Amino acid sequence: MSRLEDLVKPVLVPLMRGKTKLESLEEGQRRSLARWVAKTAIVDSYAIGAECPIDLSVLRWMRQNENDIPGRFAVAAYQVDLKCIGHFQCGVIRDLLVSGKAAGNITVLAFPKVIFVCGFPMLAEPTYECSCVPYDCWPLWPGYKSWALLNDKPHLDAAMGEMETMMQAAESIELFQPLNR
Repeated sequence: MSRLEDLVKPVLVPLMRGKTKLESLEEGQRRSLARWVAKTAIVDSYAIGAECPIDLSVLRWMRQNENDIPGRFAVAAYQVDLKCIGHFQCGVIRDLLVSGKAAGNITVLAFPKVIFVCGFPMLAEPTYECSCVPYDCWPLWPGYKSWALLNDKPHLDAAMGEMETMMQAAESIELFQPLNR
């Protein structure tokens, strides 16, 4: 995991300084950054004593397959004018009986100038669908073409305050698993 930290630092620091734009990242940089965000979210879920920590099998898989795809999760990023460092985690289950879909753990990691939102599916089925707010969002993993757009959600507004912006970020992505395919 220290190799991952070393790999991501030259990408993350310029993002935090506002010197690099998310859309300018190459695919390899987006994948490494997504892997780092997921690793950080998993470790964070145990460090804060989350009620529903993220399954450690994701972290084990990433460690054993460091040159493979980032993993079984989704990560989106937003460039916003925040000056804070923070985190926010929630476990979400929604519309399980009505639409037959379940969501998973959502973790928001906020840094100066950039917010990452990471979603982990709760169910063991291999398929999941990602959706995000189309404003200011840059999906890091899976690739942009794999994401559907959530048009009924507002875009992030950093003027609302740090915690409100992180909560808005948590609501800006959805990760669903079709239960009856």
